[in-house]
Amino acid sequence: MADSAGTSDDTHPYFELIQQFKEICAVNDQVAQICIEQADGNLQNAINRFLSGEPVDEPTTAEASSELRRRRPEAPSPPRSIEVDTSSSSGSSGTSSPTSLTVNRRSENDNSWTAWFGRIFSMPVFFFYHSIRHIFVFVFGLFGGFLPAMTSPEEDAQSFREEIETKYNDVTEQLPWTHVPYNKALDQARAAVRFLVVYLHNPAHENTNEFVRNALCTPMFKNFLDNNRTLLWGTNVRTKEGHMVTKALRVTNFPCVALICMRERSLACVARVSGIINVDPLIQDLQRAIDANQRYLNKILNERAQREMDNRLRRQQEEEYMEALAIDRQKVAERRRLESEKLESQQREAEEQRKLEEKQNKFKELKEKIKAEVDQVEEPSSDIVRVSIRFPSGGKFDRKFSEEDTLEFLFKAVLVHEKCPEDFTLLTSYPRKELNCAPDWYKEFGTVEEGNLPYQTFKEAGLVSSVVILVRDNQA
Repeated sequence: MADSAGTSDDTHPYFELIQQFKEICAVNDQVAQICIEQADGNLQNAINRFLSGEPVDEPTTAEASSELRRRRPEAPSPPRSIEVDTSSSSGSSGTSSPTSLTVNRRSENDNSWTAWFGRIFSMPVFFFYHSIRHIFVFVFGLFGGFLPAMTSPEEDAQSFREEIETKYNDVTEQLPWTHVPYNKALDQARAAVRFLVVYLHNPAHENTNEFVRNALCTPMFKNFLDNNRTLLWGTNVRTKEGHMVTKALRVTNFPCVALICMRERSLACVARVSGIINVDPLIQDLQRAIDANQRYLNKILNERAQREMDNRLRRQQEEEYMEALAIDRQKVAERRRLESEKLESQQREAEEQRKLEEKQNKFKELKEKIKAEVDQVEEPSSDIVRVSIRFPSGGKFDRKFSEEDTLEFLFKAVLVHEKCPEDFTLLTSYPRKELNCAPDWYKEFGTVEEGNLPYQTFKEAGLVSSVVILVRDNQA
């Protein structure tokens, strides 16, 4: 908030720095604005220059000049009392006490003998001031300063790891530090639904080494971490990420250990333990916070377990459905395959039946044609061969042939008989001998021996006078 005599407002580019300078140096808006502008927006340099007694330039505007002249007294101004919070973080109580610092500010044009005496008598005051200034710089450094080094979170995590492993390699117990950036540590705590213990390491604090060696790196604290399945993360407050985490957790006292856990749907800092050196009070305070907030984690774990159970049940149902669907599809495919095979078989049988009928019709036509030829041939009157033909069914018929008739004519005469099987072979009764007399066209309907000789006559085959011919059914 701007002072009534000041010239700054919330639109000034250094507004935030002016407000911080006012709180630290206890001056009005106008002086704070001038000091910040002279330091080109560097707050730390402005504080150092102001406390070292460097003169503050007068404002250049007419309104500010008249205001300063109106307020400037004719006599030399008395010393100004500036209250600066130079408290150092206490290891046990964590309290701070303000110290009054009096600094003499003189006019540049005051060169009288009174001024010289004033300077001589003010030397103890300046000595006291410089002592307080060094204390202020020290305390200022305890909080990491306002301008930490520009490094990445990964580099800050690595530097903290190197410091812990190098400086404290001789501690009683090595702790399971999580050496990752802060955001990743939070993600791990959120994903695992576990407590996260955050240690803010201030190497400039007088109690830090004792706290690390006698409280943190002890078997009791490690057992506490293991028993509660907590994650442990730490950072140096002088790094960029350490400064950011310090501000986020609102930590002003060191050493400090914070406890973070899930509350409903977000992470929250549920405990901050600072200034404790002994390990027993530290563990007790953290354990109370864990016991008080364990129900939130249990609720989240139960919800996750329920969701996992529902998901597992859903996946099981989906798997069963997919299995049943696969079985149904397999049955449908099998049914279609059988129907297709049945249809193909029916088509094949129909085709075979059609071909068989065509073959039978063709064979029947041939038999009728051959029968007409055989019937037209008259029985011979000389050189007669009496043939008695016996069929497998027991039937027989006799016919006279000429010695000059071929055996093919005998085959045709037997073929056209009603009791003759479709596929047959002719045999002599005695001596039993097969007569290779089937024509080549008969291959389509019956059995024909390969390499048949030219058809013999009865005389050439030795069948004279009277002979008995047997008909053998090749399909029997």
